[in-house]
Amino acid sequence: MKCKRCGYCCENLSISISPKELKENYIGWKDSIKSHESYRGIDLIYPMLRFKKYDKKNRRYIYSCVYLKRVINGDKRIAVCGIYEIRPEMCKEYGMLQKSQMNMNLCDRSKNKLLYPNCVF
Repeated sequence: MKCKRCGYCCENLSISISPKELKENYIGWKDSIKSHESYRGIDLIYPMLRFKKYDKKNRRYIYSCVYLKRVINGDKRIAVCGIYEIRPEMCKEYGMLQKSQMNMNLCDRSKNKLLYPNCVF
């Protein structure tokens, strides 16, 4: 799957973890002396996420990444990552995981409103 640079995946991250739980987990991880296996990647990127809304129908919390930027490239506006070179592992692996596990086209907004239907987060 080739990224269309629409930014939809970074604007509409859908997970089952509430903002309160994410914050508590992040603070717990930050305050711990050593990393613990119970902390998930999503817990550690809490500062990068901005809560948007709760999707009652799917019982999911929708977030956006604070580092998503829009730029003009020729005659198009494209999405770019403001921290691309140092982005977290889960962001680096997103396309590979999506392609191998779900085989969905996330950029087709009309078909897909729940980005991670089988996500464990």
